Amino acid sequence: MADDSPWRPTDQAIMDQTREIAQKEIETLPLLTDATSLDALELEYQNADEQFGRKVQDLSKRYSKYRKTRPDGNCFFRAFGEL
Repeated sequence: MADDSPWRPTDQAIMDQTREIAQKEIETLPLLTDATSLDALELEYQNADEQFGRKVQDLSKRYSKYRKTRPDGNCFFRAFGEL
């Protein structure tokens, strides 16, 4: 029976594309950003839900700055290690 389904990428093509996307992130995103004021985080998410805004305000009572990590699967461990 002939396969009339639309073309579907192979597993190898999907893995290659995933690697390409990851490589672009490596080239453009730092492992950790410089320390940034929590005011910037609050401003970035000012249109988010109220609960998130309250959490940022709560964080600002304890901390003055934050750092973002590259979302590459190891970001939690990298962030934890920076404490």
